[in-house]
Amino acid sequence: MALEAFAYHTLLSGKAKWRARAAGTPHFTLEPEGKCTHSVIFLPGVCGHAHGGWRDYVVRRFAPKCPTARFVVYTPPLSRVSALPRAFGKVPAHYDVLGTDYFGKQDPGGLKRALERVAELVRVEVEERGIAPANIVLGGYSQGGSLALAYALLVRAERVAAAGACPSRHYAVGAVFGMRSFLPLARALLMDAGCDAEF
Repeated sequence: MALEAFAYHTLLSGKAKWRARAAGTPHFTLEPEGKCTHSVIFLPGVCGHAHGGWRDYVVRRFAPKCPTARFVVYTPPLSRVSALPRAFGKVPAHYDVLGTDYFGKQDPGGLKRALERVAELVRVEVEERGIAPANIVLGGYSQGGSLALAYALLVRAERVAAAGACPSRHYAVGAVFGMRSFLPLARALLMDAGCDAEF
């Protein structure tokens, strides 16, 4: 994670550009030329920005294969990341990274807030743009992919807790993916979702 952040930080030339990008339009949306039937929400990792390379990646690699899909590239809010040197200042991050041990101390409060932001992105696609939840793909790179996986398990956990008595508070998307990602708070999320797993 730290090496990934260092690479992006070097490429984009420091904190001034983070602030400049955050002051403008932080997210990127690509609309299809014809009728929109699907939505793809892409979440970058730590230090990732919608206009810092991910926009071009999505346009070049994903969009041509999904001509009827809307693509939303989200930019995380600026915050300090504990695992990075303080000289980095605030960088785009979904939640705090306390270390490189995936089963060590993590940031459950930050993850919960990040999941609510993702839930709002999904809600907008469903309720304001008329896309069926089953036609939404949610994914991302590194921490962004981790957040997508956690969202899927959050929805499953809500349904397990409700025992079928009421629908989930969040929409279940059609698919999730993670590129070079991991599952944060894996034990708790899997147990709440009713999944059998050994650690």
